[in-house]
Amino acid sequence: MTDSAKTTSTTDSYLALTQQLRLLGLTQGPAEIHGTVYGVLCVRPDLQTGDDLLGALQQDGDTDEIDADTARKLLEALQRQAHEVLVGEGFEIKLLLPPDDSEFDGRIQALAEWCRGFLFGLVAAGIKDTTRLPGDAGEAIQDLLSISETGTESDDDESRERALFELTEYVRVAVQLVYEELHPAAGSKNS
Repeated sequence: MTDSAKTTSTTDSYLALTQQLRLLGLTQGPAEIHGTVYGVLCVRPDLQTGDDLLGALQQDGDTDEIDADTARKLLEALQRQAHEVLVGEGFEIKLLLPPDDSEFDGRIQALAEWCRGFLFGLVAAGIKDTTRLPGDAGEAIQDLLSISETGTESDDDESRERALFELTEYVRVAVQLVYEELHPAAGSKNS
């Protein structure tokens, strides 16, 4: 798949997921939910159903009015895709973020939400103390925490775009690092 096709696919996925979440009544945005799925799977890659993911999201907000069956199916689809990426060959994590032609502030906010979702997913799946994670994972988590609190700086457009690209790439690497540190056998396979 070409980079252009991957970008279009990610853009379409983000926009489609945004619409699906609104229809389902979930309060979390697509970036946050995508991050939560990755966070949970980094701890529990053997997860097979959307029930646990839905349970995690229900801990994070008001979900009394959602269509649980449809939400579960949606989460299972996200889980399958994320699982294939995490355990697959190569390094293909694509964060589900707004399209590049969206407002910068919205994109940086979505990256922060993705990181918050990821951190929430780790906790929801059982990680209680990130300082005790093996290897460099604890440091990566602290960096993700900082990114989750990111605001916008008033640099020129080119500098801001470059900084956002670099942050996004760092998050991708950090997620893979956390997964591999928690599952060393998986990490040696992807090296």
